[in-house]
Amino acid sequence: MKNKDKILKAIYLSDYIPDVMEKIEESLLDHKDIIDYAVRVDGCALEYASDRLKNDKEIVLKAVNNDGSALSYASDNLKDDKEVVMAAVNKDGWALSDASDSLKLDKEICLQAVITSGDAVIDDVDDSLKNDKDIVAALENFEDDIDFEDSEDEREKPPGWVDPIHKYRIDPCFRAMGAEFVCGKVSEQFVKHWVPIVTEFGPDKLTDHMKAIEGFDTSLDPNSPKVVDDEWGNRPYHELENIEHFTLIYSGQSFKVTEITGEDDKFGAGINELVDVDGNCLFSREGACISTEEPKVTESISEENLKDFAPVLLYQNINRGEFGSWFVGTDADGFDPSKLAYSQIETSLGIFIERLWYEKEELNKDDSYSGDFTPKGENSSIGWLNMKYWDSIEKYTDQYIDENEFWSLIDE
Repeated sequence: MKNKDKILKAIYLSDYIPDVMEKIEESLLDHKDIIDYAVRVDGCALEYASDRLKNDKEIVLKAVNNDGSALSYASDNLKDDKEVVMAAVNKDGWALSDASDSLKLDKEICLQAVITSGDAVIDDVDDSLKNDKDIVAALENFEDDIDFEDSEDEREKPPGWVDPIHKYRIDPCFRAMGAEFVCGKVSEQFVKHWVPIVTEFGPDKLTDHMKAIEGFDTSLDPNSPKVVDDEWGNRPYHELENIEHFTLIYSGQSFKVTEITGEDDKFGAGINELVDVDGNCLFSREGACISTEEPKVTESISEENLKDFAPVLLYQNINRGEFGSWFVGTDADGFDPSKLAYSQIETSLGIFIERLWYEKEELNKDDSYSGDFTPKGENSSIGWLNMKYWDSIEKYTDQYIDENEFWSLIDE
């Protein structure tokens, strides 16, 4: 992302700020206006700021006043600044662990950390202060009054923001088909055991084995090696080291668009409803497409290249239901289906709709509108994934989006 106004808009609309920050061109992570707004929305956006801005006291104070744990991303210089550290521990006592050694000896700092978070932070208090009467009293009087209810505080709008005249909600077609998809690293022995079985008999035995690990009444293969080579051994699919993990709808399904008529109408009242909106598929990227052939040295694969291949398990829970919504605002009269675009991700277990755009601006998906799933089965596959190739496709995708050629299809 290269445009300041679009970046600020994306931050305002996003429900997961790191997704936006990771797409910002590196030079703009040194733009004070962008980082200033980002850390006011999510203090930990400081992680993505340039070194110069991580040493900017004004920026860092705003970050830690939003989220005390953002102190971990500040410069060493500001981790030794009493005003900054005091603000951080006032928000989150755990931030004391990121303070400089000298400030961990400061009674006022340590006292405030204990007042905020109680004995959870006592290990970071210097031994010389642990028996201090004020700190002991703060520990005795500490009450954990954390409110776990979701906060509905309205997000501060970016500078220059003007609410669009028309707002629309975009949903997959009614009771869409989709899946939770996981591509996770497993042991080489596990892959070598299962590839011949899946090749000869199909994936059902592997799927049943993975379901049995989760506690379902299915067949567990007693001869199978452990899923991973660590102390846990038989990890369920959702606890694997993830390469890909998403919940998306299958491609080939249409969308429904409804106009939002007021502040209390976030669900869309069915006004000016459009159904069977297909949108434009602009491109597909190859996701976790695996090979069942064990990698070996060939004319195209050197001994050095063998380390690029990872043994992986693909697993998906197939569901019919609600898979989240996208919201879009526009000043134009009416929703124009020709301006709706999407991209796909192709995997060995299916093709999914991954990202959506309207009028060339990427839309943020709101997963709080997901749920009410009807399970439709599970599926799995196993083999080797070329990690270097997969990583290059990830990087190329974002580069491709920024190029004008990407939009030539929709402009035509």
